[in-house]
Amino acid sequence: MTPTVLPEIDQKFHLVLLTARLLLQNSAATERVHRVTHQLADSLGIEARLLVSYEAITLTTKIHNQFYSRISIPIPVMKINMMVITQVMRLVDDIQQGHKTLEQLTDELELINYH
Repeated sequence: MTPTVLPEIDQKFHLVLLTARLLLQNSAATERVHRVTHQLADSLGIEARLLVSYEAITLTTKIHNQFYSRISIPIPVMKINMMVITQVMRLVDDIQQGHKTLEQLTDELELINYH
């Protein structure tokens, strides 16, 4: 794998894990977390294998016959916030439809994360 591919893969991993964590920690059903993150991963061109627990999320993908895994930062507390879930799902729709770049989506998810 060329060095120029790795930063893009890291950015995609971060984006998928952040999306999954925001959904899960705001009480989205596990099935929804899987569905939305798989849709996002597909639109980013990566194969996502997700392991969801209430402590962290593990994402594994296969690139050029090698597997790469990342674990999300720990989920500090579970809460119920349907507004966050709705915002995250709209942003995922935006990137799937080509209305947002990776950078825009990451920035907007980070804003949601820190509020």
